[in-house]
Amino acid sequence: MKIKGLKQIILNGGATLNSTGKQVSYNNGYQVSKKDCYILNVKNLNKVLKAVNKTLASLATNDFCGLWVDNGLIYIDISEHIARLSNAMQIGIERKQKSIFDWCMSRCICLEI
Repeated sequence: MKIKGLKQIILNGGATLNSTGKQVSYNNGYQVSKKDCYILNVKNLNKVLKAVNKTLASLATNDFCGLWVDNGLIYIDISEHIARLSNAMQIGIERKQKSIFDWCMSRCICLEI
């Protein structure tokens, strides 16, 4: 990934990237975090870019790099796509996640843990 692409992701509020660094989106299913990697200030673009590229380099074939921006911070994690809501919720709770992402509704589902 390059600075220009990262700036656009930050402006958009986040993205999900495949192992080659391309943005992905699904019409259905759920994105569930496997590992929280970084929380960084969005203004430090070089540090964020390094963290994103390091995360991308560590991805397994079916893993994704998730980025989302909130209150001047960018959160970077490794996630997976899960088809069924019940499975996604169970896995998210087991991993002590606060939420999972619903691709169909384009929103987060809060998990009570």
